[in-house]
Amino acid sequence: MNGIYSANYTGAMGSGSAVLIMKNGEIAGADVTGGNYQGEYALDDTKGVIKGKLILTIPAGTQLAMGGSAGTIPLTFEIPFTFPKDFANGQVLPLDTVYGPLNVMFNYIRDVI
Repeated sequence: MNGIYSANYTGAMGSGSAVLIMKNGEIAGADVTGGNYQGEYALDDTKGVIKGKLILTIPAGTQLAMGGSAGTIPLTFEIPFTFPKDFANGQVLPLDTVYGPLNVMFNYIRDVI
């Protein structure tokens, strides 16, 4: 699970990409719009899934790929997720957010040093 991952996402209003570091149950990352990701995750081996949440903060004026924008001040919101244990194999996964759905594809880049 520990590693550096790329995430490519598409929503109703556009697409983008991010880089995420997952290490020891914590997530940190950034995307091409200046969005900042922080969060947590846990592996549920009995169900073969990873459950967690991301907290995304986007700069003022930033348009979200799924619709909506930050307006005149930065916008912060939570994105809960449940993904299969092998989430980073290039498959497209649905992700529901309060601003609309996304399709996201993760790829493993390398280990965390």
